[in-house]
Amino acid sequence: MSGPPLVLDTNVFSRKDFLSWLDSYHGKKRLPVVAFAEICVKRLDSQDGMSRLKALLNRLNINIERMGSRIAEHGAVWGYRGEDFSDKARDYLIGAHAHTAPLVFVTENKKDFWFLDDRAVTPDECMRRFG
Repeated sequence: MSGPPLVLDTNVFSRKDFLSWLDSYHGKKRLPVVAFAEICVKRLDSQDGMSRLKALLNRLNINIERMGSRIAEHGAVWGYRGEDFSDKARDYLIGAHAHTAPLVFVTENKKDFWFLDDRAVTPDECMRRFG
């Protein structure tokens, strides 16, 4: 039996224990394109950073999810209702990829994704819940 689809925030890629757990997770794993761009920026400082990132995503079977107009609209609505969109635009757009259940959003910063309610979980909560 597979678990619910997981949408991954940028910051979970610093958690080696979580990445190891993801290797055996049988549900779908998605990385929003904006989060992918944030990770790329951090990897550009090393000569083989991008190739290692792509190899990791491939090994863990993580799909980079494009952003269509529906996802952008969800991000814009949450940005309008929340804090200044210009300061939090990337978070709203990343979180919008998990706009409906059963999608689960995994992040170390749940408070930044208040608009996802209980669908935002930490890596530790995710591993316990779907484990």
